[in-house]
Amino acid sequence: MTFGERGEVPLTASGRDAREIQGQYIGLMKFQNAAIPKIKSFYQKCKSIFETSNLNPLNSKTSFQNSYLTDFLQGLINEEMNLKAISIENGWLELDNINDYELYTNNKTQKQILELYDPYA
Repeated sequence: MTFGERGEVPLTASGRDAREIQGQYIGLMKFQNAAIPKIKSFYQKCKSIFETSNLNPLNSKTSFQNSYLTDFLQGLINEEMNLKAISIENGWLELDNINDYELYTNNKTQKQILELYDPYA
């Protein structure tokens, strides 16, 4: 993903050359109140298209129910909704399941993480 001067995510953010990438979607989002009706409306529009045509407007390679959130975000970008990226300093850890939790709470792993990032330094 690449960003504009104010952190905005540009139209056609997907499909970029890997050398142009400045960030990655991590699954954390915040929406302003005024955007909620627009997002709901876009979702209903996509759902309706799928129900009437059996074609997924977000990702033609999967069913609407199995669309990725990144497909939805790209759809919003394609509809010219303004999305803004926020930089995260000092990295983050993926915590998708209990195995990840157990890995990160393991003393050996904690020491390895602290070699990369020490919040107390």
